[in-house]
Amino acid sequence: MDTKIYQEKEYKKIIADLNNGQVVGFPTETVYGLAVVSDNLDALEKLYQIKGRDENKPISLMVSDITTIKKIAKVNKWQEKILKEFMPGPLTVILKSKKIIIPNYITLGIRIPKHDLILKILQTINKPLLVTSANLSNSPSLNKYIDVYKTFNGKIASLIALDANNSLASSVIDITSRPIKVLRKGLISEEDINKCLKKEGKQKMKKIIAIGCDHGGLELKNSIIKHYKNKYEFIDVGTYDTTSCDYPDYAFKVGEIVNQNKANFGILICKSGIGMSIAANKVPNIRCALVCNAKNAMLAHKHNNANVLAMGSNDVSKNIAYKIIDSYESVEFEERHSLRISKISAYEKRK
Repeated sequence: MDTKIYQEKEYKKIIADLNNGQVVGFPTETVYGLAVVSDNLDALEKLYQIKGRDENKPISLMVSDITTIKKIAKVNKWQEKILKEFMPGPLTVILKSKKIIIPNYITLGIRIPKHDLILKILQTINKPLLVTSANLSNSPSLNKYIDVYKTFNGKIASLIALDANNSLASSVIDITSRPIKVLRKGLISEEDINKCLKKEGKQKMKKIIAIGCDHGGLELKNSIIKHYKNKYEFIDVGTYDTTSCDYPDYAFKVGEIVNQNKANFGILICKSGIGMSIAANKVPNIRCALVCNAKNAMLAHKHNNANVLAMGSNDVSKNIAYKIIDSYESVEFEERHSLRISKISAYEKRK
């Protein structure tokens, strides 16, 4: 069956197709897009198949306002400043997911389009849409509806007979932590974002902690995040419930974040802390110290330049954990120990 072409005033027919689990096309202020509702996994699978897109590549969400973003993603003050400065507009931001929207989406790409028609559709349908550029995978983006029709006729349910406003897709910028990372260049640059952030003043910059746990460390992890929420930014890699899980998965995630300099240091928690420390130390450049008291945490930083702390929830109470973190943070690495640390690094990098 041929794809239906609707006029702008017939946008409610597009909404009906979306609610029926269909793939539709519509213009944005950047390129033409293909969309499905976010709560229909069959529709999402259909979208991947139509584009020939690798299912390991996430698809971004479109929402109507910042309030919706804050319902589905974790947003702190400096991240909210970016949202208010550049949205609606041609910017997709990567944020940590607050609730499961799409299975396996730990982070979400989200944007608010600066397009009256699409905002009207989003406000009417009252749910996020998964939207990707209207092109076959690895092909140029399209901005004319007739080209979209020729490419996807019979594959999508309907589209709107209105051209997109630009041939350049939205900028995609990861703001899950500082420094921010540009994943796709577009109309809004990294410089634009950093100018916005500089208005905060350097005194408001917080250290970033990557934190993870297995089911045995969940309660202590959540207590740490709550206790320090006004002092540090946290990259919480999970786990998020008490379902039995494998500690290496979270140790590796925290280790990689620290290794990539996306966090100042890391914290890992399981029942004993032993498994987490063993696993984390398999990640290049990670020096994970298993600590159970404030003195050892202080020495781990001063003498060993530890960049990840592992704790055991069976041995470490909330108050002791706070003392461990405060003690670790109260000191700096002493350079007189540099030669010993460099020997560890050299051995790690041997062929």
